[in-house]
Parts: sequence; C-alpha cells; structure tokens
Amino acid sequence: MSISIVLTSLPIIAGIFILKACGIKLSHAFLAILAALVIILPISLVQYFTGNISVPALLPVLNIFLKSLLVYGLIEESLKTLTIAFFPNALKGKTVYTERQCALLAFFFGLTLGCFESEVYFFSHLLQAQSWGASLMYKPIIFRMITIDLIHGLCAAISGIYIWKWHNNDQHTFFIISPVIVHTFYDFFAGFQTSLKYFSIIVVLYALVKCISLFEKQEKDSD
Repeated sequence: MSISIVLTSLPIIAGIFILKACGIKLSHAFLAILAALVIILPISLVQYFTGNISVPALLPVLNIFLKSLLVYGLIEESLKTLTIAFFPNALKGKTVYTERQCALLAFFFGLTLGCFESEVYFFSHLLQAQSWGASLMYKPIIFRMITIDLIHGLCAAISGIYIWKWHNNDQHTFFIISPVIVHTFYDFFAGFQTSLKYFSIIVVLYALVKCISLFEKQEKDSD
C-alpha cells in the first residue's frame, strides 16, 4: 500500500513545485487537484458499472476495444476536456497564461487524475488478491500505474492546447477527437496480460510527440 501512496503523491508534489517555477499560481494548481478529485468519482462509478458490459455478437477483442472507446476514450476524455475548458487559462479577450502554461496546467490536472485513478486501480487489485488469498504482482501493476499517469497527463495537455487555441480564435471544432483516440488505444493495449500490453508505451510516446508537434506548429504560426 505504501508503494501506491508514494507513486500517487510524489508526482503531484513535484508537479506543484514545477508549476510554481513556471509562473502558474499555486491557487490554480490546487484547483486542478480539486477538479481531479471531483471527477474521479463519476469516472470510477462508470468503470465499476461497465466492468462486465459486452455485446454477445461481437468477438471478445472487439468488446474490449468498444469498452475502451466508450468508457476510457469518450467518457473520460469528455469529462476531462469539459473540466479543462473552465480552467483560468485563456479567456477570449484576456490571456491569463501562455499556451505552454495552459498545457502544463492541463497536464498537471491529468497527471493528478491519473494518480488518483492509479490508487483506485491498486486498491481494487489488492482487495481482489486478498479475496483470492493470493499476493500482488507488483511489477505489472506499477507499470500500469505509471503509464496511466502519463497518458492522462498527455491527453489532458493535448486538450489544454486545443482549448487555448479555441479561446484565441484558432478554431478547432473537433479538438476532443485526438485525446479520445489516444486514450482508447492506450487502454485497449494496456488491458492485455500478454506482451501486447507494451504497445501501450508506443501510444504514450505518440501522445508526447503529438504535444510537441502542436507546440512546433504554434511557433511556426506565430512567426
């Protein structure tokens, strides 16, 4: 249990110091933490009640993909994007933060949400292991927890960049699609117990490259 608490707490604490060093108000950092706490409840409830949902006519692998798309992609990323849209980042006619600062604050929010979700993930597996009289396999669980944190943070950063652009009249009507697709494929691969789960690392790296490419595009447009 102490391992999960450390993995949950350290990124959040480090993130607060990084945000402060980057000129983001501490009050806004704590608002991001509070927002993550607020939406972790509906996300956890959705995951719990959709745990065994499947379409009998579909192959098992297609059911896994469908659940990844609807629950982890569409529902989770929609909630995150709607939350980020109300952050004190860049309102029309009044820029509070730069694009990079907005992305960083959104990344911190997503990272925090990922940390809370990781704690729920660890706790559920701990209870399951105890009910079976078995011991936890820490290595795959820690791997999943770390990648959960990163994919939540990167998807939130992508949404934060698009929202900043939207607030600044650089319209992106379908900006939510990219995080939905990324999170869908991450969860699809991460759910496997075979070596296929390592394809989730490729998805995480793709999300990182996507963030970098969006920054580079913004700099070119500004020249």
